[in-house]
Amino acid sequence: TFHAFCYALLRAEQSPTDFANPIRLPSAPEHDATIAEALAGVDAETWPAVLRPALRTRGLAAELRSLIASARALGMDDADLAEVAGRVDRADWKSAARFFDEVTAVAALANTIDHTDLIFAVVNALKDPEVRDRWRAKLALVVVDEYQDTDPLQVELLRALAGDGRDLVVVGDPYQSIYGFRGADVRGIVDFPEQFATSGPAPRI
Repeated sequence: TFHAFCYALLRAEQSPTDFANPIRLPSAPEHDATIAEALAGVDAETWPAVLRPALRTRGLAAELRSLIASARALGMDDADLAEVAGRVDRADWKSAARFFDEVTAVAALANTIDHTDLIFAVVNALKDPEVRDRWRAKLALVVVDEYQDTDPLQVELLRALAGDGRDLVVVGDPYQSIYGFRGADVRGIVDFPEQFATSGPAPRI
């Protein structure tokens, strides 16, 4: 899976000191508990008045987890979310962006990383030409199944690993795209020929 590959890459790129203390992927309940705990410690005055009564509820914690995951799936960090919030004048998103930064800092201290942050971290690591070239050299052929369920961040990862006409096969069916609620975007497979074009659109069978 994308996540297993990203975890292996992240571990391989760690220094020997960091490698001795493995970064951990928390379970979904652990991640929810971390968000709820962080939310319990926020200053209510930094949130819009309409949301303050909900700050201790599981419902708001779940909504924030979903918002952060969706932002990550689009390749966004807290600064990007804050910029969008300012552009559309959403005070709740501005507060969520600050919270996003806090949750990321807490995870770093605990040496944990969630599934969307994992891919985000690897996409950023592959922006280093030396790292990208090293991993491209390891991969003679990349094959991806269920490509209709990818999100924009996963497509960006694939472009870093196998763009520019490298040997790549993806398999999928746009009519079976069912994970939009998790951030999957059917345009990944629909636009594949253009996104991975070289001298012309990538062939489709």
